[in-house]
Amino acid sequence: MSPPMTAEPISPPTHTAEALLERLLTLVRDSRDIQDFSAARVRRAFEVEFVSDEGRLGFGERLNREWWSSIELDPDGAYGPSFELAFRPDRSGTYPSATGICGFDYPRFAAELIAMGFEHETCYGEHGRIVHESFEREGLSLTVHTRGEADEPAAKITHVCVLRVIAN
Repeated sequence: MSPPMTAEPISPPTHTAEALLERLLTLVRDSRDIQDFSAARVRRAFEVEFVSDEGRLGFGERLNREWWSSIELDPDGAYGPSFELAFRPDRSGTYPSATGICGFDYPRFAAELIAMGFEHETCYGEHGRIVHESFEREGLSLTVHTRGEADEPAAKITHVCVLRVIAN
């Protein structure tokens, strides 16, 4: 039996998962390299109130009862500037259906990146398991983590959703 859902109402999110991915693609399309992911441009692209801490920007909000979104920009990271857009389950360690974050699925997201001139490589781990998808073009690298939409039926198992995008 599933745990009971909280009775407290959920405010509508500022943006849907689909809108966040579309805004990210616009930011990527208009960027030559990771340096173009400035605080001002990221704020303009996502139109949300970021929390700032020592130059780093962060934003997160609940998308629905199962999922949260988070956006982080670290212009002075240990390995250089980085940006991350991620979708996280409401409860750590759970594996809810990703239907609520899969309106803009991975095949469509990947096709957009390839149309922008990115070269694609799938990175495999042990036993042929996909670890992540890598997209590269001069000056900008994207790592995309994915997952199947749901554990059943078969069509949802093989329907791949974007879970996390890291730009550096």
